Amino acid sequence: MRRLVFPKLTRSGGSLRAIVVACAVVTCIHEALITQVPITKRDIYYRNVELFKKQLVVDNMVDDLAATFAVTRDELFVRASSKGVFCGSVLSLRLESGTVIAGNDRQPTIIPSGDDIQELIIEEDIAWVMVIEKEAVFQTLCRVGFTRRNALERPGILLTGKGYPDIATRQMLHKLSTGLPEEWG
Repeated sequence: MRRLVFPKLTRSGGSLRAIVVACAVVTCIHEALITQVPITKRDIYYRNVELFKKQLVVDNMVDDLAATFAVTRDELFVRASSKGVFCGSVLSLRLESGTVIAGNDRQPTIIPSGDDIQELIIEEDIAWVMVIEKEAVFQTLCRVGFTRRNALERPGILLTGKGYPDIATRQMLHKLSTGLPEEWG
């Protein structure tokens, strides 16, 4: 467990800056909690780039605050930015708000936060789910309609986290893997 100690005694005056950074992050989190509108670490960073200087400063402060209060980031209404996408018209996502996001066979669909997804709707019998590391490969397969035009008899779903997958992409892959029939495992 990491311990936060304020003020940190440094020669460069870092203790005051650390307090200002903590207050700025707490202010953003407080606003998110009051309005019940989630915020991303990236949003917090861009609210005061001059103060934070690096995204890592915000990332560490949010994680430290969550650990200090013994809560998850989600409980602070701080979410990771979504960067993962999927391709395949056989999959739709019903959100907690009631909105349904339909997948497409030739265009990527952004994966929302896992907490926002109420249900994965698989429109027809699918044969496969392919996870692709590189976005360029994903985009090419998506553009040519690979989810419908392949050697397999049934359609499938393409999924990418664009390199290292974000939390939302991992959550969706987990929901897919636990929601599909046993013979897939």
